[in-house]
Amino acid sequence: MAVCEVLAKRLIEVAKNEGVENIALAGGVAANSLLRELTEELAQKNGLKLHYPPLILCTDNAAMIAARGYHLLLNGVLAKTDLNAVATRDLGIL
Repeated sequence: MAVCEVLAKRLIEVAKNEGVENIALAGGVAANSLLRELTEELAQKNGLKLHYPPLILCTDNAAMIAARGYHLLLNGVLAKTDLNAVATRDLGIL
């Protein structure tokens, strides 16, 4: 619960500080019902509009990454053993 409270409060604070009226939850975290509830409550109290996709669309990126890897493997594209996680890596380059 504490993590959801912090995330919701910080999102509202940033929106207010930046003058943003519309905020969004997306990705795997948007599937958290408590986070949705707390953020919706705070958004309404602060005059902000919250947007989030249906639960079926709130999936983790792991499935997409695995699918990409599968198709690369089928095409004979293999990574070297020194490959490391880089959040900004171009997916066209291994």
